[in-house]
Amino acid sequence: GVLVYFGNKEVVKWKRKKQQQLLTLKMISQQLSKWPEESISPSQAKGTIKQLILGSPRNLSEYCLDYENNWHHDILYDLATNKLTQKDGKIVFNTEGKLNRKILILAPRNHAKSTTLSVNYPIWKLYNNSDYRLIIVSNTADQSTAFLREIKHHLEKNNKLIKTLDTIVPLYPDKW
Repeated sequence: GVLVYFGNKEVVKWKRKKQQQLLTLKMISQQLSKWPEESISPSQAKGTIKQLILGSPRNLSEYCLDYENNWHHDILYDLATNKLTQKDGKIVFNTEGKLNRKILILAPRNHAKSTTLSVNYPIWKLYNNSDYRLIIVSNTADQSTAFLREIKHHLEKNNKLIKTLDTIVPLYPDKW
């Protein structure tokens, strides 16, 4: 498994490196809107944005869910997508193709651990693989139900998400 402690020196180094590399989807979409109309068609622009969103849970959460990510969310997304892993007690880039089957996150309250991994990531995963099956396990049944309700709300009613990526709501949504 992977243990993440946000005070880890390696994580701080990763944060600095990641911040230098980040080109957010918002910046890209702003650039697309400034391009001359003849250089890119609206369908090409939508295709480019869709490809960028499906390439990263961070992009989906910022662009479609209007969620403001921070550096520690990037770590969570990269652990969930197996881009990062733990080796010799350090968080490192996953060069061996290792799957992170068990992840334990230690962070203070209100750091969006649950929102990131129980809402945003599953929505991104569902759009990348509509056959993806999800089990939400939480401290209480009410908490699990709340996460599922939030996911369903986005899938059924989030106009920006639906307009950008189309709908993946089942034909009979009462039978989720």
